[in-house]
Amino acid sequence: MDRILKRFRAGLTRNVRGYLGVVLPREASERLGTRRQVSAVVSVAGIRFQTVLSPTGEGGHFLPIKKAVREKLGISFGDTVEVAIHHKVSPPEAAVPQELVEAIAKSDTDRKAW
Repeated sequence: MDRILKRFRAGLTRNVRGYLGVVLPREASERLGTRRQVSAVVSVAGIRFQTVLSPTGEGGHFLPIKKAVREKLGISFGDTVEVAIHHKVSPPEAAVPQELVEAIAKSDTDRKAW
């Protein structure tokens, strides 16, 4: 079993864009280590999925819960759910084509910029 960053209960609400989900408690957002968007693995009432936690603009994050998950759980606006933030997902490392590496190596200006 993996380590859980934070477990909490929260009520379904709408964010400024109208999406249904939950606002993470400040402590949970602080454990993410950033005020930017974060890809994370979460569980809502036992259903585990990967999603993007978006900043609220007030120092916290919003966890959107897709319609399919809400319907499976039978939850709607105002209902309280158990949430677990399992871990952040690191973005994939971009592969740099060998041709680009060689071209940059030939130019001092490009090497400094890269």
